[in-house]
This record gives sequence, C-alpha cells and structure tokens, in this order.
Amino acid sequence: DYIYGYENGYVLMTKDSSFIPGKGYWVKTKNLTSTGHLILNKYGDPCWMPKITSSFDLDLSKMDKFIVTDSTGYSQTLYVSNTDVDTLMLNLNLDLPPIFSEIDFDSRFEYNEYVKKVSADSGSIDLNILVHTNSYPVSLVWELNPENGINYSFINDSGTGKISASLNELSQLTFYNLNDNMIKLSAMATDRNGLSNTPLKFDLYQNYPNPFNPVTIIKYDIVKVQDVKVTIYDILGREVKTLVNEQQQPGSYTIKWDASNVSSGVYFYQLKSKDYINTKKMILLK
Repeated sequence: DYIYGYENGYVLMTKDSSFIPGKGYWVKTKNLTSTGHLILNKYGDPCWMPKITSSFDLDLSKMDKFIVTDSTGYSQTLYVSNTDVDTLMLNLNLDLPPIFSEIDFDSRFEYNEYVKKVSADSGSIDLNILVHTNSYPVSLVWELNPENGINYSFINDSGTGKISASLNELSQLTFYNLNDNMIKLSAMATDRNGLSNTPLKFDLYQNYPNPFNPVTIIKYDIVKVQDVKVTIYDILGREVKTLVNEQQQPGSYTIKWDASNVSSGVYFYQLKSKDYINTKKMILLK
C-alpha cells in the first residue's frame, strides 16, 4: 500500500513523510479484500504533523533519478531501480495516480510507472517518459548512482531510424517539442560482477504474436558492439519501415512494430549488422 502527495508533481509518501493540513492525498491499496487503518491525531501540537506508517520502507535516494521540468516550473521526479541490487523492489509495482484533465503538467514512465524496474536478465528495455504540458521548453536532468550499474541511452527517432546517445556523455536534455509527447530512453543493467548479461550468439527471434493486428514484438540478440539495422519489407522487397538504425551494445533487445498504417499481408523483418544478417516472415491480419 502506498500514498502520494502533490507538489507541482506527484511525490511518494514514505514512512518518514508527513501529512500537511489542507492538502489532498491519493491512497492505493494492493489488496482490496483486506482492511486497514490510517490513524491521524487531530489533538496534536500545532507544529506536529502525523507520520505515515508504511508497509515498506523504500530508499528512493539510492535509485537513479530522472527529473522532468517544464517552463513554468512544474516538475516530476521519476526513479529507476536495479532489482539485482534493490531486492525490495522485486515484488513492488509503483503506479502513479490517474491523470486528471485539470492538471496542467504531468510526467510519468509509460504504463503509469513511478519507479521503473530493470535487471541484468531484462536486457535492454524501453524507458519511455510521457510528458503532458503546453509549456515548452521541457528539460530532462538525471542523477545516476554508479552502484546501480545501469547504462542509459537517449533515443532520437529520425527518418532513417533510431539514433542513440549515451546519457553518461550528457548532462541535460532540452526539448522544444516532443513527438507523441514522449521522451524515449533505453536502459541496460549490468550484473553484480559489472558485466552485462551478454548473449552467446547473434539471434533474431520469431515475432510475437504472429499473425498480428496491428502491433507485434520483435526480439533479437547482439553479442558485440556493432551498427545494427532492423528493417521491415513488404512481399515485393520494398522497404516499409526502419525500426532501428544505430550502434548497439551487446545485449538482448525488444522492439515493437505498429502496422496500423499499412495493409494486411505478408511482411519480412531483417536484422543486419557487420557480422550477422537474418530475415523472418510475419503476417498482418486486419
């Protein structure tokens, strides 16, 4: 169970947080069949504010931190946890409260996540940040804890595919507009020995689902640093879409193809790098 406050952005209330008179709070329970109590002492000293008793004690300060701020000063802090290091997060899923139309600013990870979980076994994952604001520019800054062993990249979608840049080489990103109201990042965690969970060989897996309508998932493995291109072709061999066109680190990758704007039929997807090329067939049924 957990509680959020709001101060120009949602804030997770931990066991050391305090309720402030006149403020509103959002409470979520994991088990709707159980009962519980939130007890406040209305007769306390005027300077005293009741403490929250939480069923868990998260230490957000040790997690990697991403701060999204718009031009009016509204800000949201989001967190990333390496569950190989922070085992408390293994069985926790922290979702943010719903987005309300009256709110001028909101930012969260895709799927309403407040804390995104990664591990060495998860390979490279999408770390997309949704931003709701009309006040540009929007800035993204980050504070990374080296003990978490997570490598991040900023993904810039271009007409020729995805171009990535390591966040370790940057200090801040500023956006004057956002396609799909989204900042696209990727994350890959290393294991406790400081090594990524590197696949043993290049591989391209069958897409899932297949047949599909309209979105399908494509997974592949890279064993060493190489320029990688993933391309969709139609049955006549014409290029339909470039999904990836970037240098990638060793690891397992997952990408999505949304075929909403093409017709039903047989398509092919190809993984191409310096040392590997493979093509597989998939079927779009609408």
